Amino acid sequence: MKKLLMFSLFSLFLGISVLFAGGGGQRGAGSDGRVHLTFWYSLGGLLGEEVVNMVERFNQSQDRVVVEPQFQGSYEESINKLRTAMRTRSGPDIVQIYEGGTRFMVDSGFIVPAQVLVDEYRINVASLEPNILEYYIVDGRLNSFPFNTSVPLLYYNKTLLTQMGYPDGPRDWAEVKEIALRVNAMNNPNIPYGFAQFSDPWFFEQQLVMQRVPMVDNNNGRSGPPTRSVLDQHPLPTQVLRAWLDLSTSGAIADLGFGAADTNAAFTAGLAAMTTASTSQVRNFLTTIGGRFELGTTFYPPMDRNAPFGGVTLGGASLYVLDNGKGKDVEAAVVDFINYFISPEVQAAWHIATGYYPVTTEAYNFASVHENMERYPPFRTAIDQMRASTNMGFGAIYGSFVEGRDILRQHIEEMLMGRISPEEAIRRTVEGQNILITNYNRAN
Repeated sequence: MKKLLMFSLFSLFLGISVLFAGGGGQRGAGSDGRVHLTFWYSLGGLLGEEVVNMVERFNQSQDRVVVEPQFQGSYEESINKLRTAMRTRSGPDIVQIYEGGTRFMVDSGFIVPAQVLVDEYRINVASLEPNILEYYIVDGRLNSFPFNTSVPLLYYNKTLLTQMGYPDGPRDWAEVKEIALRVNAMNNPNIPYGFAQFSDPWFFEQQLVMQRVPMVDNNNGRSGPPTRSVLDQHPLPTQVLRAWLDLSTSGAIADLGFGAADTNAAFTAGLAAMTTASTSQVRNFLTTIGGRFELGTTFYPPMDRNAPFGGVTLGGASLYVLDNGKGKDVEAAVVDFINYFISPEVQAAWHIATGYYPVTTEAYNFASVHENMERYPPFRTAIDQMRASTNMGFGAIYGSFVEGRDILRQHIEEMLMGRISPEEAIRRTVEGQNILITNYNRAN
């Protein structure tokens, strides 16, 4: 099995120093005659609880396989623990990796590509959502099984915005600014903020995907491993940062720091009229808001409503099968687990409990899914946007994407604090990402 060399001193330090929680666990045939598997996951809170519930229901549904779920912290923490564990092939049997790690996983030599298992075990992926599958098809084959898939939405206080004349929410960033400043001008101490926005580069990326403007060369890393960042080769990336800075300096964006926890809390408490967040927050927002106001959702707004719209790219994660050399019994048990997790019944329940998409279209055959969308329209908005996002498979992939996003986030925040210009933020991001890409390519 090919060994992946570390492509940065930072990653090397993490790989040496981190202790991965729970080890590999018990694998293979146990004393009870069942095959024991280890599953690493990275969702915390209520989402993590639902993952554990799903695993437990799988364990109870049959008497051949037992899966032990092990929480590994954030997506970034999990991928670094995996790097360490797989040096000795002591990693888990299945691991949840977010979309930013796609190219790394394909290059790593750690995995049994999903396509291999689909072909050998005749796993039915024909009903999986084509826009979601397209993202995870790399080098002409499916490498992982989509599991928790989301896109960004704009969430808004529908009760308030209806009174203001915007029942359907803002249509573009100009209306986000307009509405936010009108809310600010009300001087209502109960709703002091117009728009709560945090600094995740994922939101920046959406504007580029909408218009098929790449972040890296080689067709956004789709036609081959990229050789450089191209954020400075098109005016749109700088325009996006200028618009983001304008929202901030005008007072449209609330001064709540850069973290999702604070912006989400401000919105669900009714302190902010609008926010942006993943579709995975739909159920959580509905529950937390309760009856304080009606929750409205709309597609993630483009910079310009008249610009070409190809939709957004996905977030969330997929399931990778690790090549640990444990034999066909373990491999067959993994396939049983995968089949269960992508089954219509399980995906329907997962969607209703969270807001993540059901990855299979067959989940919509269940009355419970339709009843849920009728009762809670935000779930329907999420589905409609995913279906409209024909550019989803254009989302960037490259081996150092995780670190590249960190560089972009750092410079976005420096810009929002007034330390550098949008132009300087793009220039520094390109320089930093080029170093990462070059080092990664040399190592691999």
